[in-house]
Amino acid sequence: MQAPEQCDDNNLANGDGCSATCTIEVPLAVVCGNGIAQGPTETCDDGNVLNSDGCSSACQIELPIVAVCGDGFAVAPEQCDDGNLRNGDGCSATCTIEGPLPLVCGDGLAVTPEQCDDGNRVSGDGCSSACKLEPARHFPATGQTMCWDTAGDVILSCRVCWSTPGGLIKCGPNGHDGQIQAGATLAYVDNSDGTITDTNTGLMWEKLSYDQTIHDRGKQYRWDDAFAVKVATLNGGGGFAGHGDWRVPNKKELESIVNAEVFNPAVSAAFNTGCTPGCTVTSCSCTQSGYHWSSSSYAYSPNYAWFVTFYHGLDGASSKTNMYYVRAVRGGL
Repeated sequence: MQAPEQCDDNNLANGDGCSATCTIEVPLAVVCGNGIAQGPTETCDDGNVLNSDGCSSACQIELPIVAVCGDGFAVAPEQCDDGNLRNGDGCSATCTIEGPLPLVCGDGLAVTPEQCDDGNRVSGDGCSSACKLEPARHFPATGQTMCWDTAGDVILSCRVCWSTPGGLIKCGPNGHDGQIQAGATLAYVDNSDGTITDTNTGLMWEKLSYDQTIHDRGKQYRWDDAFAVKVATLNGGGGFAGHGDWRVPNKKELESIVNAEVFNPAVSAAFNTGCTPGCTVTSCSCTQSGYHWSSSSYAYSPNYAWFVTFYHGLDGASSKTNMYYVRAVRGGL
């Protein structure tokens, strides 16, 4: 669809919601598959009711978006995608730009250096507000690669496993976590600014230090103060690491960084490296093995809240008046 068209359903018929002159016919019924995306129920409409083409059979955006020339979603290596396979309209039948076009994020034409352009400036739909591809999110694995038998012995094979008593056992088709390893491999990026990004969930985590600052791994807070003091301080001024939307993680978010392969602390190396007295969030990464508050209250007894202890990765609930550690988070799925 090209301005000044209000719509374009790939025909010149009247009475189907988009007139022969490409203007919207009112009233217009919401019909998935008619080529006209009508909110709030439709987030896309590519003129069909097929899945796996970027817009699902229910007219919802599918992530990640794949490059299908003619589907109306410009995804690299497509230079453009105007929803048709015609030449002479600025975007060719092979989804390459015909002639010079202006670089305008949100116009539906992916012009280099744009990685995508889905016709809007909204993030979270596969193509960001800056016309960059957004990564698909994946539920993280536990990190466990070993299995144990009932006696507690490690199961010996190409993958090491344990039994219930903790002994090595042969890691065959036993259904243990260490053998199945369901979920995405734990993966983190140190952003060199005092933060760590989980590349599976998209969550950005505050690194903790050993320097008596607000980030110090030994600072403890009552539950209310986790919000009123810790998070409020991080969001003050220009915000920690340039962000002013830090928060206390919920129970599931906090559990997502537990690495079940290790203990004391039960986290990956990204969260526990070079932790020595005086180190800062840009020179080390620290994790206390004790209890860490989540933002989730305990429904059975709401004066309690959920915590995760990073000695062995267990969770539990405790009175909100207790003093526990806090690691802030932002962003995510």
